[in-house]
Amino acid sequence: MTLRRKTFAFALAVAHVAYADDVADDESRIEGPSPAPTEGDAAAIASEARTLYTLEGVDVRGNERTLSRVIYALIPWAPGDRIDPEDRRLLRARYRLLATGYFRDVELSLRRGSKRGRVVLVCEVRERNTLIVESLVAGVGARASSDGTTSPIGPFGGVELVESNLAGTGVLFGAAAALANHQHALRLRVGERGLLASGVDFEASFLTAAHEESFGARKVLVSSPEGTAPTSHAVYTYGRIGGSLRASMRMDADWTLHGTYRAELLDAPEGPSFASELLNGERTPIATHLLPRASTLGVVGVSAIYDSRDNPAVPSRGILARIGTDVAATPTGSDYPYAKVEARLTRWFALPWRGDTLRLNAFGGVVSGSAPLFERFNVGDLSDLLPDRVLGLTVDQRPAPNLLGTRIGGNRWGTVAAKLDVDYAFRLYRGGSSIESVDLYVGAGAYWLDDPAQLLASAHPPVDRSWPIDLTFDAGIRMVSNVGVFGFGVSNWLGLFPTELRP
Repeated sequence: MTLRRKTFAFALAVAHVAYADDVADDESRIEGPSPAPTEGDAAAIASEARTLYTLEGVDVRGNERTLSRVIYALIPWAPGDRIDPEDRRLLRARYRLLATGYFRDVELSLRRGSKRGRVVLVCEVRERNTLIVESLVAGVGARASSDGTTSPIGPFGGVELVESNLAGTGVLFGAAAALANHQHALRLRVGERGLLASGVDFEASFLTAAHEESFGARKVLVSSPEGTAPTSHAVYTYGRIGGSLRASMRMDADWTLHGTYRAELLDAPEGPSFASELLNGERTPIATHLLPRASTLGVVGVSAIYDSRDNPAVPSRGILARIGTDVAATPTGSDYPYAKVEARLTRWFALPWRGDTLRLNAFGGVVSGSAPLFERFNVGDLSDLLPDRVLGLTVDQRPAPNLLGTRIGGNRWGTVAAKLDVDYAFRLYRGGSSIESVDLYVGAGAYWLDDPAQLLASAHPPVDRSWPIDLTFDAGIRMVSNVGVFGFGVSNWLGLFPTELRP
């Protein structure tokens, strides 16, 4: 082989090796391992993989009483929108329709439209009775008489009726009344879903009430024009009259935003001109947290609610959470400047046997400033062993049972409150048109109630420095019917405590 041929062969071999290296580099760039996709890349790939259709229309079926426009307003799609058959908003829209209380069951499905790529959303509903007993309360409670002595246990009662879908229009009308010893209250409500096709729900209410409250626990002294006298309690009465406006907007299938303005006129409390009690060895004036003259209350409130329950009446899974704040000040028309924050989280777990359900509940709240008495936390709202307030009326003047023997025994009102409880429901019955479900339930928990401002105002530290915490429990039967949800609790009967039938 000549030198020229050897040189050409060497150059050709070098060129072949270089070409092979370039191809290998290109192949590694195309087929080799690529970096992990980002969240944006993953979302883009998932969007391309999904099949999207154009919504041609909504077909509502089964609504004999409810107007179709009311249902259309609760569905988060309109003709022309793109819709994914696997979109979780379909499930959330079903929950949203169930949450209205208008329907016993809701089924959403897609059917083929008039052209390829188009679909029709079919909404099939089974309506239910919308005239319901929102609350029914009956029982007995202790009160303090005007002379300061504890009167025998007396009866109280209350009822609230609500028509949530008047003539199928989505208009709500409700009336509630409560009656106890020397106390009464009346509340009226009217509202509409999606007023004037705005997508915003509006509600207005009117309230009038006459209250009676007792204060003091140890060696109470009251002063009057006749002089100073010892008594077991200082008793005051006062009245309220006012109303509120509320607007609610559905942010998505789970979240709802509420805004409220409430205005009330309060009568001056009638009772002793001055009252005091013996606390920690010192004579301490009793604070009624009510101005001794006619006064006004103006409150602006904002709250957000997250609701993913599968059924508002008998939830077996999902979350119901609420956080809200109320603010009252001179610009809102209030003589009581204060702020109040509350948060509640409830979660249901569907258990894999017998259809039983576990419910966990957590609540916390704090009040800052000069809130009126009825805006503070009451032990009856936390303990299952005492009746709740009924339309704001304190129907039982007794303190907490104090099962743990802490200083909570003297706390009937507070500015800091918390509760943690668990409830187990045993499934007994499902089905039927009149009675939808019957469950046995058992629950227990712990709660906290305190007023730090009162402790700071004391000249001497408290003798009892235990935490103001106590236990609560309940067991009974819960029934869901076509007129409401009722519960019969064992704790209501202990020690002649009242019986409550309530949702």
